[in-house]
Amino acid sequence: MKRISHKLIIWMVTSIFICLPIANAAEQGSDKKSSTTVIAEQKTVNSKAKAEEDNPKLETSVMDNLTLLSSTYKIYKEDNKTGEFCVQVEKQSFFSPTFFDESYYIYLFDLDSYRKDPIVFSKKQMPYIEVYHQNNKTSILFDDNFFVRENSIFIKLNKDTLEKAYNADKIFLNVYTSTGAIVRYELPKKVSSQWEFVINKDVKKAKR
Repeated sequence: MKRISHKLIIWMVTSIFICLPIANAAEQGSDKKSSTTVIAEQKTVNSKAKAEEDNPKLETSVMDNLTLLSSTYKIYKEDNKTGEFCVQVEKQSFFSPTFFDESYYIYLFDLDSYRKDPIVFSKKQMPYIEVYHQNNKTSILFDDNFFVRENSIFIKLNKDTLEKAYNADKIFLNVYTSTGAIVRYELPKKVSSQWEFVINKDVKKAKR
């Protein structure tokens, strides 16, 4: 595991406060199903993603010399009240009179602490994304520049890491469990559209 920069530490702190407070909150709105598949057991359960306008949710935080732009998507259990999983993509833009730098991250947080077969994150069990274009499957693999803490993983991205997901017909996030099974979350197209916006938004131009 490579050393994580101070930028990621900033991102970790802000991300935790985005996902945790609403993990178990009851909200109003219509339902939109998101498929969850445990591949090793050939068992499918349906989780739900609330179809409010803010899920996925775009957020911008501006500080003196730092702008955080993020897209956060939360998947809920069958009761549509209890959070099951959270996916966030964020861009950090640093400004100074003589310096400009951007970094990109994906943050995955398991909100379900009562799983019989817990989700695990490690170098040997790295999550990955599968995208489909007209039935042609492509896997998006992450580099080993990451940080793991309880129930979550923070992964540094390249600017082009998620490009193949932007116009995909279907997108699946795959994560491993402690027994080696794979939990497969289908993500709606709106999520990848927000990823594209976050990664490619000209924050420097907007700052001027």
